[in-house]
Amino acid sequence: MCCLKKLRCCLKEPRVEMRALLVKCTDCSPNESHQLYDFDKKEMITDCRKKLVLTLKLQTPSGGLSNSEYVVVDHVYDPISRRKARLLTPYVVKLKQEVINEVYPLQFLHVVNGLAHEDVHNKHAPNFTGCDVTSRSPTCSKVRYRGTDVAYSEGFCCSCNALTNSQRQPTPSEYVANFVKYGDPEFMLDGLECPRHLRARDTRNYDQSPEAKMEKLVYFSPSYEAVDKRQIHSSGDQARGGQNCVDRYTPPMLNPEGYHESAHCLKFSDVWYTVYRLGKPKMEHSVLVQIFERADDLNGDVIWKDLTEGKAIRVGTDSCHYVDEKRTLSIRYSSRVKETDPATFAINYKEALLLIPESGHAGAYSHHPEVRNGPSEYLIVHKDQVSAKGDRCNVAGVGFEAFARQPNRCSVPKGTCLSNQPFHLWEHDHKAEKLGKKGCFFLKNYGNFPENPIQTNPKSGDKILTMNHAESQFVMIDIEVRADFNTLLRPEGGAKITEVYIDSTRPFKTIITVKVTNSGLVSNLFSVRLCNCPLELPASFNDIEARRALIPPQTQHIFNLEIKCELPLKRFQCSVVALNVNREVSATRTILIHKFDRCFCTWHCRCACVDSSRGLKCKPMTLKQYHAAGFLGSLPLITVQNVSFSDRATIVIHLTVSIIMLLLLLGAVKGLIGLLCSAPLGIWGLENVMDLPKPIKHYFEADLCSKTVIYDSEGWPVHPETLKRVRCMPKSTEMILNVLFFFIYPTNICISLVKRPQTPKRTCRCKLKGKYDNCLTESKHFVRRSKVLTCSPDGKLKASEK
Repeated sequence: MCCLKKLRCCLKEPRVEMRALLVKCTDCSPNESHQLYDFDKKEMITDCRKKLVLTLKLQTPSGGLSNSEYVVVDHVYDPISRRKARLLTPYVVKLKQEVINEVYPLQFLHVVNGLAHEDVHNKHAPNFTGCDVTSRSPTCSKVRYRGTDVAYSEGFCCSCNALTNSQRQPTPSEYVANFVKYGDPEFMLDGLECPRHLRARDTRNYDQSPEAKMEKLVYFSPSYEAVDKRQIHSSGDQARGGQNCVDRYTPPMLNPEGYHESAHCLKFSDVWYTVYRLGKPKMEHSVLVQIFERADDLNGDVIWKDLTEGKAIRVGTDSCHYVDEKRTLSIRYSSRVKETDPATFAINYKEALLLIPESGHAGAYSHHPEVRNGPSEYLIVHKDQVSAKGDRCNVAGVGFEAFARQPNRCSVPKGTCLSNQPFHLWEHDHKAEKLGKKGCFFLKNYGNFPENPIQTNPKSGDKILTMNHAESQFVMIDIEVRADFNTLLRPEGGAKITEVYIDSTRPFKTIITVKVTNSGLVSNLFSVRLCNCPLELPASFNDIEARRALIPPQTQHIFNLEIKCELPLKRFQCSVVALNVNREVSATRTILIHKFDRCFCTWHCRCACVDSSRGLKCKPMTLKQYHAAGFLGSLPLITVQNVSFSDRATIVIHLTVSIIMLLLLLGAVKGLIGLLCSAPLGIWGLENVMDLPKPIKHYFEADLCSKTVIYDSEGWPVHPETLKRVRCMPKSTEMILNVLFFFIYPTNICISLVKRPQTPKRTCRCKLKGKYDNCLTESKHFVRRSKVLTCSPDGKLKASEK
């Protein structure tokens, strides 16, 4: 609508284009058929059943940082239906692009002064004693560097005599000698052209001859008269020095020749510029990616699960690929940013130099405005506008040699040879901004840049210049997410014909009841139709169709078909088909119609009629018919089976072995408890099996084996000190008996019940009177040594020798 109404919101080309697929992990990447870049299959996610494959085509921002963009992935391309299908669980991809940066490596060259200017001293100034360049203390003084005098730093003198000036004129260098041939350009901003050859995006062809280069470099030469032999103005003042040549008065004690001459000194400002050479730029770009998946909590509320674990994944030119530790997420960045045409760069790095101002004292910001505004007013100049040796005029870096050896130095105005200084370039762009025009030399005129464009490369330690790339580029983001539990919600989803009932008991009316289940995950319109009837039937039988019905997902609906005529055949077959919203066949099932009978077609069984010889016995469909009816997987197993004798024997054997193993396991547990934890529990029940207690020769405990065995009143061996019962048999014997305990103990009980005693059991009561050498009256315990205590029929205790 925006484009139709020609509004500003119209986007001719979308910033983000997406292609989404839900495929099996074993399939090759569907991106291979249309990708523009090399694809490494090792970057694919393979440890899954299904995965979501996203291909995002992004248009990079043309300037500044872009806002976060949210891409909702709720539909994918369905390769089966070749249409767009909705996902059961949608995703949201959060993207935040950074602007493409042009990174220029910087190489330090040298340092130039911000404003080299000329100081003139003549006889009109107070305390002037004359021009002197030959003594040890010249008028302009000498500059020393590393203990050596700098050549030409003493300046030069201009006399009122042209012959004298001609004789003192040094031989100019080749470059300086050609300086005056190229006219006298006047500083007029309206007629000034910027050095467009510094812009890489400029396609104009420039004359590269030395004379053409010279014309472009002479921007700010002040006006001076044509070179001739006359160095005195009509007013009588010297052309460069400004002293009056008519007045020949000389104060006493001064040299008349030097007094009437002017001294010309080269001075420098407090601001110095560091000169850097620009290297070949490198394009840098990155994208921050976060992926969220919709989920439901225990309360049924919708939550968004962060698949990137709460952090934004950065991919770009430096890091093209990311895979998480669990290999459930893969993000790959690919673009042609690195292959950008050099003509699209902001600065022509082959021709340009970068000048950064450096101040030598704290007050430079107030006295020197060119330092105040920071990186936006760094200077971009042509490499021919800077001199490293100081032997060229009208360029940044002019030195004493160029100043002293300039041609006809005394016949030109003051300040000649000192044009095009960095301060002049800075002043030029400020004047252009006041007139509403774009400057030529400020860094901000070549494009946008970060807040701090001069940084240090963390890898190499060298300084770099960062500029924002002005033109948009296209990048590709390939994302793979494991989606084992996700699926497609096809609007034309499948259906299952689960049950069909045919009632043809009436003579002129047959009712066919069809139960259809929507096996999809979205609501869909279905209808049922009768078709594929025999040719002997009227053609109208194939036009019988039920009214459409909207069936919710995983829900069953009942359709009724009515045949309002007498059946021409007694027994025949037709087909019932389920049609989806697109009138496509979703399921089909063959039914049986029997005149004056009822037939049933349920689940995986074929149709069976009541009056048939086989009755309603289930005869399974073939696998092909089963799938045609809309069911998935294999046929159900037959649950009712005839059990043979061999099967019964196998069951009995398995049951017997299981019971035996269980009893042995319980006996082993009892034996282990008796050995490790409780000795009485281990002996419990063994007295009936082994007729315990019985006398033992020695204790079975290691710490008691050397002591005399003591028994309690019931005949059980006890501890000599604690008088608690101890083990009455070896551990191995006890363990074996316990393992077999649940077999021996029930057998012993059964035998005792069968063999009942003939006479009642005699009770033996022994009375202890007085002291007896084999009895301990205090504890009422017997001590059996060499004699055996027996109980007589009359209840008296007798001792007999062993």
